[in-house]
Amino acid sequence: MGGPAGWEIVDPSRTPPSLLWPEFERDPYPLYRRLREEFPVVRDEPLDAWLVSRYTDVRMALSDPRFTSRNYAWQLAPMFGFTSRNYAWQLAPMFGRTVLQMEDREHAAHRSFLTPAFRGRALTWLTAAIERTTADLVDDLAARARRGDGVVDLVEGFCHRLPIAVVVTALGLPVADAPLFQEWYKAGFSYLSNYRQDPATLERGLSARDELYRYLAPYVARRRVAPGRDLLSVLCTAEVEGAALPDDMVLGFCGMLLGAGGESTDKGMRSMLANLLDRPGTLAALRAAPDGLAAAWVETLRRDPPVQVVLRQTAEAVDLPSGRVPGGATVACLVGAAGRDPERFADPDRFDPSRLADDPDRQFTAAAGHLAFGVGRHFCLGSQLARAEAEIGVRSLLEAFPRMRWADGFRPRYGGLLTRAPEKLMVSLR
Repeated sequence: MGGPAGWEIVDPSRTPPSLLWPEFERDPYPLYRRLREEFPVVRDEPLDAWLVSRYTDVRMALSDPRFTSRNYAWQLAPMFGFTSRNYAWQLAPMFGRTVLQMEDREHAAHRSFLTPAFRGRALTWLTAAIERTTADLVDDLAARARRGDGVVDLVEGFCHRLPIAVVVTALGLPVADAPLFQEWYKAGFSYLSNYRQDPATLERGLSARDELYRYLAPYVARRRVAPGRDLLSVLCTAEVEGAALPDDMVLGFCGMLLGAGGESTDKGMRSMLANLLDRPGTLAALRAAPDGLAAAWVETLRRDPPVQVVLRQTAEAVDLPSGRVPGGATVACLVGAAGRDPERFADPDRFDPSRLADDPDRQFTAAAGHLAFGVGRHFCLGSQLARAEAEIGVRSLLEAFPRMRWADGFRPRYGGLLTRAPEKLMVSLR
């Protein structure tokens, strides 16, 4: 069928999906499949970015040093048509320069003093805090169920609250102040995920950051003089090339930990619980043998990663297995697509906790088979902490509520583009 002279007829079947399409927020997985099959390395013209969707390509883009994170603070702004004056929702305007944006020696120097804060004795101390917090949250859920009809929302009553309380504990701040941090977290992360640039969300996020920083400032001043064993003390006493970290970098790291760290664990636990509640047989098996929770967590990270898109920029042209990306290009590594690549995982849409269960400990290192925690030099520092939160948290729920199931008539609705998880988890505890 023709058109007026000079017009081109667009064939939708030959047009690659764009991350701007609303369908990506509703259900990205059919679009991911089309990208893998037809457009594995493709320029998303509306975003002026390259989409990479196959497992081998995403893994290489996350590990090859030619794919940098130096301009992570600004990458999505031009992609969504923003000018330099309204980039405000990205990392640097919110938290300043953080380890996520660093490369090479600078990255290694900052990562070296942070790593011990999430390993060894520090992790043992945090694990005890996770157990205490989980016990309190389970008691609160039980009380809510007794007062009402037995139906509660695990998102609001558990998944939101556990990782934030752990962040507060890790920083050595009063646990009683965790509700304040929950409000700052909600406003701050809505800012970071506000790629459609709603002005009210931007203003609310910056206001929450300023409130958080005012709260933290006297604690930073005290830790400079009298440090303890907590993560805030590590930040306040660390030196890079003989110089202490400036206050703005200490505050920025705390904000990043609250936002990014809390968000990934929160949403990962939501998806894990949804996967188990959808499968009563698997849920019953894990009640009987809770050691299998590590494998269920890994499978959730593979199938339903909380962070769906990771950004990089090429320092030069790079040939991936499926195609070339030019130098200086913004690259959207589609982790959610890579985790369901049938060339890497058989029957990839199926939830199968036995899939990567042969060596579960390996799945929390940079050699993991899934990509939810990244790869190589930028592998997530908090992977072991997130594992402890998910395993201890879900185990406690299963033990405390042996009849836990979906509330009558409820089905979880997933949402989100950059990060994704069920918005509510309404369950009956009786």
